[in-house]
This record gives sequence, C-alpha cells and structure tokens, in this order.
Amino acid sequence: MKIVIASGKGGVGKSLIASSLIHLFKTLGVDADVDAPNLHIWLNANFDESFEISTSSKAKINQDKCINCGICWNTCRFNAIDHSGVKPKVNQFLCEGCNACVVKCPMKAIELVEVKNGRISINHKIPLVSGELYPGETGSGKVVYQVREFADKILDFQIIDAAAGISCTVIASIRNTDLAILVVEPTDASLNDLKRVIEIVEHFGIPYYIVINKWDMNKEKAKEIEEIFGDKVIGKIRFDKCVFESLTQMKLPMDCDAWKDILNLFDKIKHAIEN
Repeated sequence: MKIVIASGKGGVGKSLIASSLIHLFKTLGVDADVDAPNLHIWLNANFDESFEISTSSKAKINQDKCINCGICWNTCRFNAIDHSGVKPKVNQFLCEGCNACVVKCPMKAIELVEVKNGRISINHKIPLVSGELYPGETGSGKVVYQVREFADKILDFQIIDAAAGISCTVIASIRNTDLAILVVEPTDASLNDLKRVIEIVEHFGIPYYIVINKWDMNKEKAKEIEEIFGDKVIGKIRFDKCVFESLTQMKLPMDCDAWKDILNLFDKIKHAIEN
C-alpha cells in the first residue's frame, strides 16, 4: 500500500498530515519533495546514512582535442559554453545535457558525463527515506524515482510526501500509488489548485480523498468544498496555533486540539484501505 499526500499549493499542511500518518501507521515515510525536503524536521529525525546519486549528465570538453573552432558555443541554446578564455569550458549550472554540442563537435572533443546531482538519506528507526536535489541542479523528477525505488527495497507500505503543485516531481510521486490524500485550505486559490492536482490523480486512475486543513478559518468556503466533492472529503482539521508551536520544538502536535482531528482522519483512512 502506497499512500501519497499531495496538494495543489504549498503551505496548506501537507507535511503535517504526512508526518502524522507516518507516526500513526508506524510505517515507512518517503519525503519526495526533493527540492525542499522537510519531513525529517516534523519527525525530529537525524539521518543514519546518506549517499549521493546521479540522475543527469552534463557536457565535458577534452581540452587536448579541442581546436577552439567555436561550433559548440554557437550550437548551445542554453549559453552553457564559456568561451571567454583560451579554450571553451562548460558552465555546469547552465548545461542541460542535451547532447547537441557532442553531436556537432567535429573533433569529438565533447562527451556527456554523469554528475552527482542529489542524495538519498535514511533514518532506519522511524523509518524515513528522504531525497534531495542539490541546489542549481536539474532532474528532480528522476531523483524522486530513485528515492521511490530505494524505498521499495525497505517496505511496501509507504506514506509519500509529495511536493506541492503539479510539476514533474509531483507526477513522479503520484504515479504507481494506491491512494492519494489531497490537502486543501478553504480559500479560492487553494481550491483552484486542488482541481488541477485532481486532474493528475484521475489521469493515473488513483482513488483519492480530500482533507480540509484549517477549515474553521473560512467555514463558508469549507462548506462549499464539501458540497463540491461530497464523500471525497474524508476529514477536516481545525486551525490550531499549537501546531506551529509544536513544529518550532520539532515534535508532532500530539498535545494540540487539532490532534483529535488528525486521529479521526487516521481512523477513516485506515477504514478506507481495509475495506
């Protein structure tokens, strides 16, 4: 069973719900928000193990073969070839690994080489698998795929915390899951973004439920969401400042009033997957 927690926009409480369900189900957590992983903060987890991964390649120029003909920098559409010196060099932060310069080079002086563009970190006690894309690097979706492949070797029952939005990172997190829990706030912006992420979930044929976080901050909008989605709304969580205070102390909000709502959500999800 793989349950993905997703949302159309950031800041709606997705990681709160993901970390709480990881704790309550006592199962493997997967932080697939590789651009800004934060599950380890919610779970107060230090990593026992970490290793680098490569999901992309970039151009490298053999200076001995290069004749400084200028074809490579005229070919590169990303301005990744620096030709200000005696011979051209590749700007690794601009190179997209498209292979155009490799194909065009008459001297075969350019090749694509793998680069370490991210890492996977593990806490074996919780357990938690977290992916991270290095700053300035590309290939976040591919990093998510590697994180999930590694997680599959540990445990099949997973709570996956996806990134916010509808990017390739989110798609990589949603694909091949059994259930999606979509988090929304009672605002027009959050509702509109929810509808977009629902399109992705439905495209892959994944059953889903909706959780309205901080529902009591706009009860009329929360009621509208319930009227639109009906039985798909599986839970509502109240606004509770205690939740934020708990996060500053790097602990789950088990002493907060909102925890009662989270426990109710947990029971409903558990019932849904058992039936």
